[in-house]
Amino acid sequence: MGKKKLIVIGIGLVILIIAVGIAYQNYEYVKQARKQVDTLNATIQQKDMKIMELNKEIKAKQDELSGVRAELDNIKKVLDDVKTQINKATEQPTIQVPQTVN
Repeated sequence: MGKKKLIVIGIGLVILIIAVGIAYQNYEYVKQARKQVDTLNATIQQKDMKIMELNKEIKAKQDELSGVRAELDNIKKVLDDVKTQINKATEQPTIQVPQTVN
């Protein structure tokens, strides 16, 4: 009876040692995974900051483009007005000046 008890205790210890080994291995995997998650979070924050900077640049460029468009529209209006005036000037009949004989 004493040998059976020792064998059971021995098997129990072996199972316990294996379970502790597996638990420790999982703990190490969790620590490593946590480090990777922290690294990825830092990378994501850097990328988010870069995206915010790029969004600001895009907004500035869009504002600049809007200003250029407004200037082009004004120039086009002025050009159209000048063309209209030129066309009116060419459409007016010419007045002949009588020639005087000296």
